[in-house]
Amino acid sequence: MRNPIRATVLLSLSVCFLWAALPARGESGTIYRYATTLPHGQGTGDELLFVSGSRVEVLATQRNGGAGLLTVFEMAGPGPGLSPGVMKVWEVSGDRRAFLGTVESLPGWKTLRIEIFPSGRPAETIAAPVLPWTFSEALSTLNLDLNIRFAEMGDPKTGFMVGLVRPNREPNEPPLRFGPVKFSWMADEERGGAPVRKYRLEGEGLETGGGFVWARRGEEPRIEALELDAGEEPEGFKLQLVSVQPLDSAGWEETKRAQLGTPASTGPVEAAEVRPHPCRVPGLDQEVLCATYPVWENRETRQGRKIGLNIVILPALGPDKQPDPIFEFGGGPGEGIVSLAPWYPETLRRNRDVVLIDQRGTGRSNPLDCSFYGEPVDFRRAAGELFPVDEIRKCRAKLEKIADLTQYTTSIFADDLNEVRQWLGYDKINLSGGSYGTRMAQVYWHRHPETVRSVVLVAVVHPGLYLPLRHAYAGQRALDLLLAECAAQPECHAAYPDVNADLRAIKKRIDKGVTVTVTNTRTGERQEVRPAWGMVAEGIRFLLYGQGGGSLPLQIRRATQGDLAPLIQMAIERRLGIDEALAMGLNFSVTCAEDLPFITEQMIRKNTPGTYLGDYRIRQQKAVCANWPRGKVEKVHEPVRSDVPVLLISGERDPVTPPEQAEKASRYMTNKLHVVIPRGSHGGVGECTDNLIRDFLDRASVEGLDPSCAATALGPVTFMMP
Repeated sequence: MRNPIRATVLLSLSVCFLWAALPARGESGTIYRYATTLPHGQGTGDELLFVSGSRVEVLATQRNGGAGLLTVFEMAGPGPGLSPGVMKVWEVSGDRRAFLGTVESLPGWKTLRIEIFPSGRPAETIAAPVLPWTFSEALSTLNLDLNIRFAEMGDPKTGFMVGLVRPNREPNEPPLRFGPVKFSWMADEERGGAPVRKYRLEGEGLETGGGFVWARRGEEPRIEALELDAGEEPEGFKLQLVSVQPLDSAGWEETKRAQLGTPASTGPVEAAEVRPHPCRVPGLDQEVLCATYPVWENRETRQGRKIGLNIVILPALGPDKQPDPIFEFGGGPGEGIVSLAPWYPETLRRNRDVVLIDQRGTGRSNPLDCSFYGEPVDFRRAAGELFPVDEIRKCRAKLEKIADLTQYTTSIFADDLNEVRQWLGYDKINLSGGSYGTRMAQVYWHRHPETVRSVVLVAVVHPGLYLPLRHAYAGQRALDLLLAECAAQPECHAAYPDVNADLRAIKKRIDKGVTVTVTNTRTGERQEVRPAWGMVAEGIRFLLYGQGGGSLPLQIRRATQGDLAPLIQMAIERRLGIDEALAMGLNFSVTCAEDLPFITEQMIRKNTPGTYLGDYRIRQQKAVCANWPRGKVEKVHEPVRSDVPVLLISGERDPVTPPEQAEKASRYMTNKLHVVIPRGSHGGVGECTDNLIRDFLDRASVEGLDPSCAATALGPVTFMMP
């Protein structure tokens, strides 16, 4: 899974003001609209600030679409001054939102309770030496106005200090750090025809070194503009007030909806032929091409229902465009590949178009979506069994109204792809896939070898592997390698001498039954859950899909000390992250036809003992398949025999497709290079592997490729200490 939020600002400030200066709680307030120029050359954005009583909300969005950030302050404070009492931050996109974390002032006004879910750290209390405080940087422009009342401080021409809280990237430190920012008066002048007071900003909290702020003087003091030094960035951050408007709470809700724009279409495209035409997708500055193409749901009979395939083509960015595009395949099974268009590496678009086609049953190609845990998600249900049988039956009944569930398999979509290739007018193509997408690439390659110029396989599935037979083994192997690195670091070994023993103790406790309070990050409320061990074990394995394993020993240690919340919170989040990224109906149609029927009891007994996951995942999916239609399997498990050039990339610590899978898959591929990334997980490692893939595609050969960057692409894991 890729995170759509980018760090968009460098500063957020708060100063004292009087209760009397603001409307009472619940009454109409004021909305301030700012235009921003973002760092890193990312373009421009908008910041909306709504102040009503002691409640302040800030919505930050980029103008090229995608997700935004919503920050909600409840103000409080001793004496006449106000400071943020509680701050909650949400990621918002269309009509969906996800809770990112909370910062709360504790009694005494000298400590804060911080819980930032993406950081991986348990909630903690840390000192806040300077008040009032607020957030910054990765959580967007939060609080650059708050109807600041410089007049209440005597409209100062002298310097004054403001507290600053910002993300902390230092290892083994809390996720936030504190630093003062000094306001130094420079001059009184005019800006846009209004009298303003110019201040120089300096202090520990400013990574860029400093900046300037212009505050309006007179009856309506407020921040008119802000500019930060560029520092090491290609440009500084700039903010300019655009408008001020009285607005009640209902109007503010409507303004937020308008600012986020029309939610991206999620329903199925029509089963109609629509030639490639210019379009925009959320999150991308450039214009791309969109198309739809109808295929028979039943390709064999060519009768009955037709379904539309959703297609996006990312045009080549350079002048030397080659005729052979990249066809990229999604993982899962069940990932809609078109949704990943905004994050496709530009390095790989230099000379070639990239064709993204939602596999039938995913994305907007007649999606087979299931919802197991309610809408919005109820964490009490999500903490239980992975695939609740009653919910599986309900999902099947729902989907059978729109689909023949036996017609959504790998080989059928491989033939869809070839039909689309012909329709688009391409001759040879380059295949590229990750995880389950490598099965798709191999099946397509097997069925249509004359169309294949080259193949890139990342996190490779061996054709003879029955999913999820080796999940428990691969997950245990990945954990053991991670813990071996911890054991080799004296500080880590001293802090966590036997994590596997800790896990066994936690399993015993959870199996007896335990209630844990966690935060539902879909609604923001606290909920008591009764977790199942299988859910926790799968959550650990899902965590190891990425490079976030450095937080795991700390979460496990906290659990052995009685605080299960961080581990359970992580496990639920990781499970939902996988489930919400995949069309689970498609996942079931593929695996119940191609995998689970071939897994025997003898195989289970051989592959699962001694692992923290055990046979849980296999048993859960076998129960699904007992309630799911079974399609026909064609040429899915046969290895590819070919001299077409192929680049295979594996992560040393992949918890689902370890390097041995690539070795088995490529046994009969005579023109190959297999690159193993030390400490790597489930996928590539950014610039190193992107450049390697680009060079491979340019050459259509493994000869002369230099994979040496892989050896140093990932450094030692930084483990969080207690």
